[in-house]
Formats: sequence, C-alpha cells, structure tokens
Amino acid sequence: MDYPDRVISGTCYVYLLAMGDRMPEDQQQLFETEEPAELSRRDKKRSNYLTPVNPAIILQVWEHYVATFWSGRGRRPQLTDERTKLITTAINQFGIEMVKKAITGCSLSAWHMGQNPTGTLYTSIELILRGAPQVERFYDLTVVEEDAKDF
Repeated sequence: MDYPDRVISGTCYVYLLAMGDRMPEDQQQLFETEEPAELSRRDKKRSNYLTPVNPAIILQVWEHYVATFWSGRGRRPQLTDERTKLITTAINQFGIEMVKKAITGCSLSAWHMGQNPTGTLYTSIELILRGAPQVERFYDLTVVEEDAKDF
C-alpha cells in the first residue's frame, strides 16, 4: 500500500498494524522518534497513557466497544487519537479484561441504556473510561451479573 506525501497519525498506525500493513520507513521513523510536546497538567496526571500498549490490543478493546453499542445504523464510531489515549490509559491502569468487562457492564445498566426519564443513552467510551470509580462501577455490574447466573 502506498502512502504518498502524508503523515500517518497514531490512530491510522493502529489500524495499519491490526490489518498487517506496514508504514513507510520514513513515516515510521517519525512516529517512533517523535518526542511529545510540552504536556498539559491533565496529561501529566494521566501520564500512564504514554506507556506503550500493543495497538492490536487497543483495537481489540475498541472493536468490543463497537460490537457492544453500535446498532449498525448511522455512522460507525471512529477510533480517534483521543479515544486511543483514553483506552491506553485504562488498559495501563486496569488491564484489558477489566476494561472490556466495564464496557459490557455499561450495557447491563438499564439507566445507561436509555431506561431513564429522558430516554437518553449514556454509552460513550469517554463516559465508561472517565476514571477509576466509573470503570470499577461498570466492572462490578458484570460481576453481579455473573454471580446471578451461578444461582
């Protein structure tokens, strides 16, 4: 595959790796050696997302999210750089299984699936992975569901 005169972002690089394609050497070198700009205060607090995570794992979590919440109608949710960083941070903090179970846990919550006074769906990946309390709460919903199946 040819990539003339354009720089490939980190998100595209994730897709390329997952699809078995390779980035051109000159762009790969830019991607690997690029130093991050001055970090904001928020990013300094959340510097865990700078720890490398296999792009295939990030894509696996994203595909789990899409399979869980996308109805097939409308635009398919896109894996942006912001979402990639959010998923990376969550994987570094909680591990892949807990992140995937948190996504599943959100789908088990009637309130988040629209059974609320306004009928609004609260299923964004940003909401699910917002912070430790949110991830743990959604994860606990899957644990309760698994325990209920055991009886």
